[in-house]
Amino acid sequence: RMENGCFAVVFGNGYANDAGKASLYILFVDGGQGGSWSSSDVVRLTPAAADNSGDNGMTTVSLLDRDEDGRVDLAYGADLQGNIWRFDLSSIDSAGWDVRIHQLFKGARESSDTEEKEQEGKKREEHQVITSTLEIGKHPDGGLMLFFGTGAEENYGLPTTQDRKTADSVYAIR
Repeated sequence: RMENGCFAVVFGNGYANDAGKASLYILFVDGGQGGSWSSSDVVRLTPAAADNSGDNGMTTVSLLDRDEDGRVDLAYGADLQGNIWRFDLSSIDSAGWDVRIHQLFKGARESSDTEEKEQEGKKREEHQVITSTLEIGKHPDGGLMLFFGTGAEENYGLPTTQDRKTADSVYAIR
């Protein structure tokens, strides 16, 4: 249930989307009860940051009821470019949700391909694809912790660790 009292399904736009950008979708299920949907039943939130570009898509989404009132306040989404986005959904008015998007993390590691580095004469960083579930926990000193890992399996058609010539990681951020 969202802050506006409506029940909703919240999900990312997935791996192979035509837009090439990561987006969060919120589908208000109350709207389809009459058998038809309208544009007001769907909210699409797309981070405008430059890091949300290329062959991108939102992979996983985790929801949080921060004030424990039974309604979603925050959504955290991961994308194929190694970004973690926070969506502040605490307003009753969904029209203001698009300006409350913040990039929390950018996962990139130095490439291990020595030949490529020598040819370019500089360090080359590769995105760390995030496809794992984002786990949210409380920090003992207050605030929240976000736990996740990077990497992709071969059978999804995503660049693997070997393709990207970089290492994957497990992170805990506050």
